[in-house]
Amino acid sequence: LTRDDGGGKMNFCGSDLTLRDAPMMKYSCGMVGFRHEDNRFLLVVGGYGEFGGKRQPGASYLGSISNPNSGRTNEQHILSLKEGMWINPTITGDIPPPCSAFTFTSIGQNQAVLFGGYQGSGGRSSDVYIARLTKDSVHWTKISKPDVVDESWPVGRCDHAAVCILGHIGRQAGPLLLIAGGIDNSNQILRDCWIFAIDTAKWMKIEAPASIVGRVNFSMSVMNIGTRYAWVILFGGATSWEKGKSTREQTLVCDTAVLELGWNIDTKTWSIVSVIESSTLAESYQLKLKEKLHQRQKSA
Repeated sequence: LTRDDGGGKMNFCGSDLTLRDAPMMKYSCGMVGFRHEDNRFLLVVGGYGEFGGKRQPGASYLGSISNPNSGRTNEQHILSLKEGMWINPTITGDIPPPCSAFTFTSIGQNQAVLFGGYQGSGGRSSDVYIARLTKDSVHWTKISKPDVVDESWPVGRCDHAAVCILGHIGRQAGPLLLIAGGIDNSNQILRDCWIFAIDTAKWMKIEAPASIVGRVNFSMSVMNIGTRYAWVILFGGATSWEKGKSTREQTLVCDTAVLELGWNIDTKTWSIVSVIESSTLAESYQLKLKEKLHQRQKSA
């Protein structure tokens, strides 16, 4: 992406991307890609930044205490990759409030899940929203949760990570959302891991090593291994968080860990069956990964 401030355009994959109807400058927002009518689109939601003079009709903007011209928003924009232009979509349903530092995860079939995030005075959220997408519309459905969050529902958090587990046809009714880590309303790092079943709208806590999932602002990805296993790969982040310090002043790590999820045919549940850490020498770590991958592919 390159910007031409004089012409008000951006160069995008060889075409001109007009900045008309573009999102405000922001960070800690969410984005997913999807297809509709054989075209590709991106949806950008929420985040924190400078409001500027032009605001999206119907969107909400929650200014910070120190500067009312910057803060959180729930604005939503769709980018057409084919036409290189931003679209103000029609937004309906249970629209999420202004929020930042949430996870927004594609679950296939033009749907995505928004979980958690920071809502300013509203604190850190534990709400779940399902978005259904078309080329020019977004419909939101908020999932009902207990009036008082108990052991059946994860506590509110932000700066966590999430992935979608797909492809296990016959072993699960639909896609699953797996979340880990984050910061709670007491500014403490959370050291838990949960799976949310999209079809039943129920959470299940997964026992996971606190030393691995207890982190914030990290990356997480997933890789299916056959029909019975999935590798959840975690990288980086901070393992402790002190309020008032900048991100660079926190305890940052650059390690990689693999949590191997296994499907139990008898109980019809997922659990972590092994952990592969990069604390050993790189060659030994790579060897363990190759051996485990060969073992799982052979038994698939």
